[in-house]
Amino acid sequence: MPPFEKLFNSVADKIGKSSPTAYFAAEVTLTGNITGKFYVKCSDNGTEVAAYDYKNADLTVEVDSDTLENIIAGNIAPREAVISGKLEMIGRASIMAAFVGLIS
Repeated sequence: MPPFEKLFNSVADKIGKSSPTAYFAAEVTLTGNITGKFYVKCSDNGTEVAAYDYKNADLTVEVDSDTLENIIAGNIAPREAVISGKLEMIGRASIMAAFVGLIS
């Protein structure tokens, strides 16, 4: 399985079954060893994760791929990743908090 697909599946497995606490769409850009884009959309229909760009997203996320793997595995808190500069988010604070809640 290609590295992007493996990481994408880990993210989708973790957050794809979550009940959203807010309605938003986030475009996630991976940097580092694994590059690519996917989106997370939370709506009345639940949480959807798909491997393509989402134009006009409410939240833009850029994250180092190793860091995302560690967040999903529970080895690092998203807050630590933000402080270290390996996780950057642009959008409203409430949407950032909802996104962090999904990946934590």
